[in-house]
Amino acid sequence: MKDRSAQIRYQLFQDPAFFAQNTALTYYNEYGTEIPVKVTNIVNRDIDYPYVLIRSNSIAGSEENQSAYGSDVIITFEVHTKFKRGQGGDKLCNDLTNQILERVISRSENHLNTTSNGFKTYVIELDALNYQSNEFDDGNYFRSIIDINFKTMEI
Repeated sequence: MKDRSAQIRYQLFQDPAFFAQNTALTYYNEYGTEIPVKVTNIVNRDIDYPYVLIRSNSIAGSEENQSAYGSDVIITFEVHTKFKRGQGGDKLCNDLTNQILERVISRSENHLNTTSNGFKTYVIELDALNYQSNEFDDGNYFRSIIDINFKTMEI
């Protein structure tokens, strides 16, 4: 069995319905200008806030029968925001989290087309959602950690 988590992450970055375009996630700054949010799988020291990190979390077998093998693939999306002390940040973190959930989780069948990789993603659902906030001398940091379960089956 190939690493389905890597294939799903690759598909998320290649599919225009998800994060292939730099304008997939946006917010409005204090001047009313729409600003794109970087979606990445690599975080460098000099990355600008806000950003979204997509990483693999876990893979577990879910169903097995004579003709196919299913697995649950958990992909984690981390939304990171930073603001000067006393200037907020949690609302932007919530807004970007909502944009991700609306973009990734869909009730339509085969929303994420992985059939060319030899498996079908038949359900995409929220597995967990956690928020963290930290206050440091250089600002307030807000982070949401979104675990999304991609239920897959061999075809």
